[in-house]
Amino acid sequence: MTRFIYCAIVLSLALSRGSAFAATVDYTLTSGSDTITFSLPQQPTPAAACAFYGGCATFNGVAVDVDGTVYTDGQVNFYLAGEDGGITIFTDPTDSVMLVNNDGNFSEQLFSGTVTDPTLIAPITSYVLYKESYNNPEYNEQFNLTAEATPEPGSFLLFGSGLLGLAGMARRKFAR
Repeated sequence: MTRFIYCAIVLSLALSRGSAFAATVDYTLTSGSDTITFSLPQQPTPAAACAFYGGCATFNGVAVDVDGTVYTDGQVNFYLAGEDGGITIFTDPTDSVMLVNNDGNFSEQLFSGTVTDPTLIAPITSYVLYKESYNNPEYNEQFNLTAEATPEPGSFLLFGSGLLGLAGMARRKFAR
């Protein structure tokens, strides 16, 4: 029995290494009849400093769905608290069409860490993004943002192996 527990601990540690974060964060912005969705890794690698200034993390190549229309090469910027927090979303990395330009609630930022090494915050159950008319965005509305973390497969594997271990222990106990 001691050998089984030792093996279970070693296996759990090996499988849990690197599973502290979710694989992706799914974002939904809603306002009236408009819905905008996109997903990013929870620990993404920013493309560069923002096109506007260095106070945000820029992510290119993001598939952005706007009311059923998908822009496969979108750009999403998350701003530092000192830059009013919030988010901007473009149809492409050349900043040709700005979809959303919203300031954060009380200048909070939607990630922890720095703009060069961010970790996206999730879950977010309800976060108001205030409309900002700078650069005349296509959707000049106040949005409610939600973010849901999707666990990585390693977390499911770890959970499943724990259940198998418990089932094996129960089987052994009742077999006697």
